[in-house]
This record gives sequence, structure tokens and C-alpha cells, in this order.
Amino acid sequence: MLTWLLLVLATVAFVLILLTMYWCYVNYNYFFKMKNLPGPSPLPILGNALYFKELDGFLNTLLKLKSKYGSPFKITIGFQYPWVIISDSKFMTFFLSSNKYITKSQDYNFFRSWLGDGLLTSTGKQWKIHRKILTPAFHFDILEKFLDVFEKNVEIMLNRWRNEIGTTNFDVFPFVRLLTLDIICETALRTEINAQIDNNSDYVRSVQLLNRILMDRALSLFLWHDSIYMHSDHSIRERSAVKIINSLTDSVIKRRKEEIENQWDSHVEDSGDERKLAFLDLLLQAEADGERLSDISIRDEVNTFMFEGHDTTASAISFSLYNISQHPEVQKKIVEELNTISNKGNNSGHFTYTDLQEMKYLEAVIKETLRMYPPVPLFGRLATEDILYVIRPCAILLSGYRMSVTSSNFSSPILIL
Repeated sequence: MLTWLLLVLATVAFVLILLTMYWCYVNYNYFFKMKNLPGPSPLPILGNALYFKELDGFLNTLLKLKSKYGSPFKITIGFQYPWVIISDSKFMTFFLSSNKYITKSQDYNFFRSWLGDGLLTSTGKQWKIHRKILTPAFHFDILEKFLDVFEKNVEIMLNRWRNEIGTTNFDVFPFVRLLTLDIICETALRTEINAQIDNNSDYVRSVQLLNRILMDRALSLFLWHDSIYMHSDHSIRERSAVKIINSLTDSVIKRRKEEIENQWDSHVEDSGDERKLAFLDLLLQAEADGERLSDISIRDEVNTFMFEGHDTTASAISFSLYNISQHPEVQKKIVEELNTISNKGNNSGHFTYTDLQEMKYLEAVIKETLRMYPPVPLFGRLATEDILYVIRPCAILLSGYRMSVTSSNFSSPILIL
């Protein structure tokens, strides 16, 4: 028995020594060339992983490290390339304005099973071509024609909120996320999923499940490795949810293609004389290198649009509502602005696109909220060449949130208008 125990301990020690030697070999070049870049001292094999034991504290840990080491600083997680964390506005401007740093960091690969090679995960030539294709979808002339969709779905949400009257407090985010999911499906895909009415449908539950799984994986360092993740319960549930989502997306694409084939063009008239062109229609009409996009490429972009469009928008709206609730004087000014516009309006009881353009104070409040609480607080790039303190292929983590609440960048970083 003792012999077997000694053998096991010797084997474990031998494996740990090999892993440590490999870890030192992998990271030596980075340690030597980036020795002047501050950061916490890493442990063999683990690196700085122990700093991020708590999932909910990931962002706060980065903020504490930034306060201690300044910007930029570096961290190492296991056998991954070192991360260089940047929140300084000058460095941020440099990387975001450069055409050389458009390659996404490795953590974006977490989204590929759902989003494929969509705009969020793609890079290089494909990213540039698809970005050019998708830009017209965000033109105000197109968005203006969907005001009735926005208003209809907001009214559904408000009716649900009325059921909460009398409660001490409630979380608005789940309500807003279902709202934005309804709107994005109806405007982008011409499909009503009625998420606010039936939030237990397979599609809605799959979208919500994938959001949680991807967030858990992004913040759980041990799930970063595909060899570990693919055997986890998260991976099994992810594959099932992706299958459900792709089934709906594929059926919508197929149905819309059949409709277009039976029409003179791809426009569908609304109740008036205006025509509505959906996001899906732009993809079906688009060409890349002289050829139509494949059904898989279209599906990837649709899924990407659905993911990015509903979740980040819901976060922005929820934070805006929170800020307004915490500042009664701001809320009062917004109401006064709305009443002023309504009193001189068309008396139809509905705000028009022109009315929205006159809501200058509300717009300022929303922009201030986006500065204070950016829906995407962190985003990563991969260094494709050596520059300053960074050597390739390090990952560069750009912290928009930290930049927006730093007094060196804003005189009153945590004050709303």
C-alpha cells in the first residue's frame, strides 16, 4: 500500500514538474520582453488564475489590479498568452483606430458554436466585407419605419410592469431583455416570437440559456480550455440550445427566400405607403466577392445580430432606467421635456420620429449612462505584431468601463447630468 502511495505521489510530482517546465518555457519570452510592464507575480502553471476565483468578481478584480498597477498592466492565466489590460484613453484610441489590430482575442472563440463566423467573431477580409454589407441596416431611414413595432412591444412591457405596482422593488432587466428580443426578431427577421407573452418557448429559453452559459464560461478560467469544456454539462446544454435556435433561424431564412422568389422585389408594404426592409432582406440581397452569401453565412449574421442586438440594448436601457430612478431631478426634467414635445405635437397620442429627435435631454441622459455603464465593458484584440510593451501574440483587453470612470478622463466620472 505504501509503495503504491509513493508511486502515485512521485508520478504527480513528476507531472507537476513537467507542467511547470513547460509553463516556464511558454512564458519565458513574454516575461523577458515584458518585464517592464507591471502586474501581479504569477504562480507556476496557474499564473494569476487565483485572483479570479469568484465569477461575479471578475470585473471588480480587474479594477483593483488597475488601481494598484496602473494602465497598462499584464496578467497571466494558465498556459494562455499573457493579457495586457488597457484602460488609458490614449492607448485605447491607438488600438481602436488602428487597422492592424482587428483580430479578435481567443476568448471570442467561445461564441463560435452559436454565432459561427458572424461579425462579432470574424476578422480580416471577411469582417470588412460583412461590416460593409450590414452597415445600411442601421440607417435611420430604416429604423424610422419600425416605430410602430417599438411602441407596440413597449406597451406590452408596461402592462406587465403595472402588475408590479405595490411591490417594494423589482428587477427591470428580465422584462427589458424580453422586450428587446421581441423587437429585434420582428424588425430584423419579420418574425413575431412573442417572448414577453410566452417566455417559456423553446427559442426564448435557449437564448437565455446560451447567454448564461457563455457568461459562465468567459468568467470561469478552467472552462476556457476546449478539452475541459467539451466534457462539461455546460457544453451539452449549449449544443442542445444552439440546435433549437438554428432550427428557427434556418426556417425563417428558408421562408423569406421563398417569399422573395414569389415577389417582384424583396420589399413588403406596411399599412401605409412606406416600405420596410428587414435586416434579413439585406443579407439575402447581399453579395461578397460577386457571389450571394451562403445560408450558413446568413444564419451566422442573423444569430450574431440577435445576440448582440437584444442583450446589449437591454443592458443599456436597464442602466438608463436605474440612473433615472436614482436621480429624481433628472427624471423631472425628462418628463418636462416629453410633456413639452407632446403638447406641441400632432395630437395623435403617439410620438413620431421627429419628436424623438427633439428629445435632446433624454438623449444626453442615455449617452451619459452609456459612458458610465457601457453594455460591453471589456473587449479583446490579439497583437499581430510587437508594439510598445506588447509582443505578439499577446491578448489585449481593452476596458471601456474603467476608462469611463477615471477622473483623469472625466472631471465627474460618476455623476449623471
